[in-house]
Amino acid sequence: MAEKIKTYKRVKTPTVLQMEAVECGAACLAMIMGYYRRFVPLSQVRKDCGVSRDGSKASNIVAAAEGYGLKGDGFKKDPSDLQHMKPPMVLHWNFNHFVVLEGISGDKVYINDPAEGKRIVSRKVLDESFTGIVLTFEKTDKFKEGGKRRTIWDALKDRFKGIKLGISFVFLSGISLIVPGLAIPVISQQFVDRVIVSKVQGWVTPLILGLLFMAVLEVFITRLQSSYLYRLREKIDVTSSSGFFWHVLKLPMEFFYQRYAGDISNRLESNSELAGVLSSSFASTGINIFRAVFYLSLMLQYDLLLTAVAVASGGLNLFFMRYISKYQANNSKKLYQEQGKLYSTSISGIQLIESIKAGGGEAGFFSKWSGHHTKLLDFEQEIGEQNIYASVVPSFLMSLNGILILGLGALQVLRGNMTIGMLVAFQGIIGNFLGPLNAVISFFSGLQSLKGSTDRLDDVMDSKIDPMFKMSGMEPESVTKNTKVKLDGYIELKDVTFGYSPLEPPLIENFNLKLKPGSRIALVGMSGSGKSTITKVVSGLYRQWSGDIFLDGQNRDDIPRELLNNSIAVIDQEIISFEASIRDNIKLWDKTISDAEMIKACKDANIHDDIIARKEGYDFVVKESTSGFSGGQLQRIEIARALATNPTVMIMDEATSNLDTRTEKFIDDSVRKRGCTTIIVAHRLSTIRDSDEIIVLNRGKVEQRGTHEELMKQKGLYAALIKAS
Repeated sequence: MAEKIKTYKRVKTPTVLQMEAVECGAACLAMIMGYYRRFVPLSQVRKDCGVSRDGSKASNIVAAAEGYGLKGDGFKKDPSDLQHMKPPMVLHWNFNHFVVLEGISGDKVYINDPAEGKRIVSRKVLDESFTGIVLTFEKTDKFKEGGKRRTIWDALKDRFKGIKLGISFVFLSGISLIVPGLAIPVISQQFVDRVIVSKVQGWVTPLILGLLFMAVLEVFITRLQSSYLYRLREKIDVTSSSGFFWHVLKLPMEFFYQRYAGDISNRLESNSELAGVLSSSFASTGINIFRAVFYLSLMLQYDLLLTAVAVASGGLNLFFMRYISKYQANNSKKLYQEQGKLYSTSISGIQLIESIKAGGGEAGFFSKWSGHHTKLLDFEQEIGEQNIYASVVPSFLMSLNGILILGLGALQVLRGNMTIGMLVAFQGIIGNFLGPLNAVISFFSGLQSLKGSTDRLDDVMDSKIDPMFKMSGMEPESVTKNTKVKLDGYIELKDVTFGYSPLEPPLIENFNLKLKPGSRIALVGMSGSGKSTITKVVSGLYRQWSGDIFLDGQNRDDIPRELLNNSIAVIDQEIISFEASIRDNIKLWDKTISDAEMIKACKDANIHDDIIARKEGYDFVVKESTSGFSGGQLQRIEIARALATNPTVMIMDEATSNLDTRTEKFIDDSVRKRGCTTIIVAHRLSTIRDSDEIIVLNRGKVEQRGTHEELMKQKGLYAALIKAS
């Protein structure tokens, strides 16, 4: 008898949504660990998986899992084999993605997608999307449960600092609204029982005046509360947005290298959403809880049966909102992600419109843009349908509750258990009870949707700032402080090693370099050889894995950031301009740079005459990236921006690629006259022949080094590059 092949039931894993497309593998590992009760922030798992600009490989995911005490294995399997493997497991999906497989039942395949959340696909989709690579994980003795699954409360508690007093005022003003809220139903009861039923005319005027006074009091308190809430919201918005953006500016380059610029700016808007929640929703929720409990106790004094009906209606609403909020939470995260992608795609298309038109790529780019737009609309439609249910069902329950209260209340009046005035008052009180109760239910349900915003903000705020900022202790107000102290220009690199992924071999390994003040070296090599990477490490944009960088004999880590900024200028091949005056584009709003220094820098960059030829001169406003200037002019403005700080060290990465030979030589002579220590990266090798040393790189390794004459005699890679140029 053949042995029966074992099949496994579906398991449930916690959903961890990726912030960027490249971290799907890290998010899957975080879900697997969460299933085994080990909760680690995605930002940490991302580092452990060695996520780089190209994502992470399956082998890196397994290596990271083993670091946490999980035994990981990779297999090549057919889709039919998966049902007989113990879930959860990670599948390679569509050759560019990873998902978690929770189980298979019949034709239903349960996956937890870090890009979209939990979903069910058919076996046909599994056959089409599964690439055959599967990763399995098992606990070992080294695995330790721990950590805490981050909740919305964890994300919000730190944001209460500094606003507790304001929220307390809003809470007290809201509590005071109970007075008119209670008085109006009671006065209405007396009006019905004494004026309408008993026909006591002497009560008409006092009761009408009482109702009018309470209505005016309610309007006054509400107006006062709303005015204060608006100011509180503005304060929170300004504080949180400025703190968020200042933190963004202090993050290392690696953070921006793996994220969409549009998505980061889109996250800034989430601060406004949070400001609204913190300023009004939390205080209002506290008020509503108090009011609901107060009115509930009051309703019990009127009639137990009618109170039970009202509470049952609120309970049904609570059950429904909890059910639908589970779907709203994941969808809101996906919606924010798609908004960021669409925003980034739109911005990049506008910025690259010249290249798109030159290459006839309008149709291709529009296809890419419309794909993001369609996906965003799909999410908006799905969320819209959920919101319709979320608004219609509570309204239906309120109407049903009103009908039941009216019918049962009439029976209670006929039985003599209530007066007509009591029924009228009870209907007013029940409105005061259900209104706050439904608001509380909606708030707690909406918190899950809000988690999408807090996760995106915390992804930024939890990222560690550049160590250079920690050492300098810089604050926003000290940015423009310039001591005008300069380094002499001595540079030494000792055994510097660097790469883009800690789980991959380094791109630059044991690199050494020495420059005396005023000397000049050139880095040459094929594309991808590591030339630009070295300049970024020297300038501090990237931090070396190991080795030391000395400036004037002092470790760079021990030098204040202000001194580094005053001494080192970087000009790369990407030309950047701001929508501001030429003056601000060159000075970058640094008030310590005088107009004389700016003009001298522009003359040395051979752009001064072009600027003063314009009517507004240095006050001419640059529109967008290239409006009104040629590529060569913009590149010279970029060079002038660097020279305006009077640097002692210049790093020039293809800094003159858009210039003619004559202009290039003029600028080169100007830089030499300034006596700057210079590191040059250039494909136009004629510009670096007279360098003190030329370093030839090949795949991150130094293949040759020496002067032009020495290297030409060796007839190696440098001679081949010269011949090819």
